[in-house]
This record gives sequence, C-alpha cells and structure tokens, in this order.
Amino acid sequence: MNEINAESSCRRRVERIYELGGKLIYSKTSNNIFNSNLMLVDSNFSKILAQSVVIFYRSEKRKLKDIITELNNIETSELDMENRRHFLTNNFKKFLFYSAVGMVAKTVWNGVATSQGGIIVVKNNGDIVGYPSNNINLFQEYLLNKTKFDSPDSKRNRYGKIEKNGDDYFMKLNFQIRFIE
Repeated sequence: MNEINAESSCRRRVERIYELGGKLIYSKTSNNIFNSNLMLVDSNFSKILAQSVVIFYRSEKRKLKDIITELNNIETSELDMENRRHFLTNNFKKFLFYSAVGMVAKTVWNGVATSQGGIIVVKNNGDIVGYPSNNINLFQEYLLNKTKFDSPDSKRNRYGKIEKNGDDYFMKLNFQIRFIE
C-alpha cells in the first residue's frame, strides 16, 4: 500500500497495482445521490462507468468512443457480444445527454431537463453550428463524438490513494467529462 501510494500520480498508482498482479474491482459509488442518478441511465450503469474509469486510468484512451470500444472488448457474461456495443453506446449517450440538460452528481435528478437550449459550436473556420436539445439523437451523437474523460486534481479532490478499511483495501477514483478541443 505504501509503495503504491508513494507513486507520483493517480494514473501511475493504478498502473502499479496491475504491475504487481493486483486489480481494481468496483465496490460502490461513493456518492449515493450520484449512484441514484446513474440508475436513471441504467441499473448497471455505475458498474459500466467504473470500468470505463479504470480503462481511462490504465491506458492512453481519453475519447468516450475509444473507451466504449475498449469496454466492448472486455469479456463479460452480462451482455452478449452482438448487442454489447449498441447497449454501451446508447447508455453513454443517455448519460451525456442527461448531464448536459441538468443531471449533476450531488443533486437528486428527477429526469426533467433544467436547460432547454442546446449547444452552439463555433468551428475553427468561424462557422457556427447549433445542436438543439430537442433533436435528441443529433445532440447525443454530437456529445458522444466530442467528449473525453479527464482527471481532476487528485490532491485537491483527495482520491487516487489506497486506503485500508478492516481487511480490505480501497481506492477512490474520480473523473470529469470534458469537450475535446
């Protein structure tokens, strides 16, 4: 535990766990409100999101589409191979859409959009493109194609260190979703 915690970054600590033959297994979402909100996406979405976060920390993958591809390659008995990619893609689209129209981690969300607009994008050439939230499919596709995982400051947010609780060891991981520049 001390050897791993001495590593300079959260990414390096996760890498070191796997180098030493360990692995991270999802336990729970530390924020019960966030977990409840994630259940509006899918009853298992917190587990899927946790796997995604581990992929993010263990690889160079950042874009959500790339992480979904990697998730699709992980062996699991929960979904058959034929439908898995469709299931994962649609659940991430719902998650991104819900987040864009009002769902946040620390407030119970009732599924009602608090923002009614959409996104206005200014392209590099100066052209302006609007993605209205009422055209859900187009809006969700835009969000999926233009977002990536990022990590907040681990020192300020107090995550990424192994902690012992009884006989068990835990590591709290955190993430942010950002637009690709």
